[in-house]
Amino acid sequence: MACAKAFVVELFKHNNQILGPQITEMMRVAAESPSLDSLNAIIQQDAVYSILGMLADELHEDGRFEALFRGRLAQEATLRGLPGNDGSYRIIRRRVAWLLGQLMRPLGQLEGASMEAAVYSSLAQLLHPSEDIVVRFMAFQSLSQCFDDMDASVDALLPFAGDGMENGLQLLALIDDPTRQTSVFHHLSGILAKLDTKARPFIPMLAEALPRHWAGSEEVAMDDLFMIRSHLLNISHILVKVRKN
Repeated sequence: MACAKAFVVELFKHNNQILGPQITEMMRVAAESPSLDSLNAIIQQDAVYSILGMLADELHEDGRFEALFRGRLAQEATLRGLPGNDGSYRIIRRRVAWLLGQLMRPLGQLEGASMEAAVYSSLAQLLHPSEDIVVRFMAFQSLSQCFDDMDASVDALLPFAGDGMENGLQLLALIDDPTRQTSVFHHLSGILAKLDTKARPFIPMLAEALPRHWAGSEEVAMDDLFMIRSHLLNISHILVKVRKN
């Protein structure tokens, strides 16, 4: 993905006059297109969202991001079961979860705290326990990236922090891959670091879960064990620091 993004960004920079109007038209069509009622339509929309996410920082001054979010992405994040959480529609919901994370900075720059809260709310919808696990994992990753943003408002993030961490812990119970588990622990550390002393209400929930995951890590390969336990120690360090402060 990183290589593809670098290629798309460089291509756009060197051909801005040609590609700019076409990208803008893609955003308009994506925001106004009818319901995705076929696999072909879903795949096409997925490709459009992928390009827009890669170019998010290049197009941050384009007000169509707001139109795309309000007219399309917010609806796709909340229409659980229409046409459903299973089957091919999960493809676009996973991409929406990813795209919301990419658009957080440009949308926040354009609209401020109110837009930030709206995006966080949409990501929270995609974290719902009834959602497909792939969609939930991507939504958790995107929400965590929002916490990693130095410019993000802690007050705007705080209402979603508890659900975000709880869903992260739930994902750990569903994920067998140690690499994915390590990623979840890494993102939990980032959320805690961003919240700092405001993470105090979540200490009991995390303190209860950490010993269980420490014991469970004994079943993985040695390299994975070191990675997982290093993240668990880091989370423990943050919790102790928060409690002392």
